[in-house]
Amino acid sequence: MFAIPVLSYKRIRRDHTNSLNYLEVINRDDIIDIYLTDDTGMFSEPFEKGVYKVEISGINPKSNPLNQQQLIRLESEEYWFVLFQDNNDFIRLAGTEENQLSFSRTDSTGQLDSRNQIEFMFSGAQTTPCEFIALVEMDEL
Repeated sequence: MFAIPVLSYKRIRRDHTNSLNYLEVINRDDIIDIYLTDDTGMFSEPFEKGVYKVEISGINPKSNPLNQQQLIRLESEEYWFVLFQDNNDFIRLAGTEENQLSFSRTDSTGQLDSRNQIEFMFSGAQTTPCEFIALVEMDEL
């Protein structure tokens, strides 16, 4: 999963002949690679009253000095685009030029049988469903 700052998003280039969409970005170095604990990613996109309510969530292993700076940066930017792989193995882009997603998180440390973790979510509303993106490697952005 990748969080793309608004200022790093350039456009979605559409190949109408082959029905493919390609994501173009301005600065790859500003994109944040977000690690998810296995099988914790969730994506939903319910449609209601002309709006898709996008939610992308997951669990990141415990808060530590290595990921703290990344989390602070995610919280400092107001809005994000999110590039992710859904459970059908399709690459999708959440967020549009008009409407991007906001980031929230909850750190928790539990009892002995609970794990220490960071639950996070990107959420927002957009007038179109999340785009399917043709992408093989992150280097192709």
